[in-house]
Amino acid sequence: MKKQRPSFYPLIFFLTLFSLPVFSATPPYFFLDGEGGWARINDTQTKLSREHNTGGAYNINAGYAFRRFFAMEMGYYGLPNNTFHQGIKGTHNEAAALDIKVIIPYDNGFNIIGKAGVAASRYALTPSYVPTMGYIEDAGDYVKAVMLLGLGFSYSFTKHLDAVIQGTGLSHNGVIPAKIMVTTGLTYNF
Repeated sequence: MKKQRPSFYPLIFFLTLFSLPVFSATPPYFFLDGEGGWARINDTQTKLSREHNTGGAYNINAGYAFRRFFAMEMGYYGLPNNTFHQGIKGTHNEAAALDIKVIIPYDNGFNIIGKAGVAASRYALTPSYVPTMGYIEDAGDYVKAVMLLGLGFSYSFTKHLDAVIQGTGLSHNGVIPAKIMVTTGLTYNF
């Protein structure tokens, strides 16, 4: 009976994958990121019927890459307002976030990006009273902690400039609705 030896092919594959030349900047470095796109406010917890809950969105992030595959960033997310029947509005859909970003080089300048973190999400439901409906139960201005998750791709044009496309989600917490964004933009690496 022939003795099986451990295969080194998976180890060789991963070492080759993570040693491919890429155009991205060499850590440590600071970066700025600006993106714009589309978002949806998933406001299902209210008992009101929606008229509109999608629109334009943007985010601005600043961060620091500690290692080639690891960075931390903080940012601001601006999301669309949503409207309900009877003139009721969900406004101040915004969040300030702090997250850990993992950057996996894929192929000659292409990278896979994943991020996870926490955000302070703000949401206001106004007005508190509608003559035809009475007092609105969840009316008010709220700020609560929510979870942030994101997944995307980037392409490094130069060691200083990357194009980014990503999807980002913010979880709901009580009255704060879940928010989903799909954005594209540019990252400048210092």
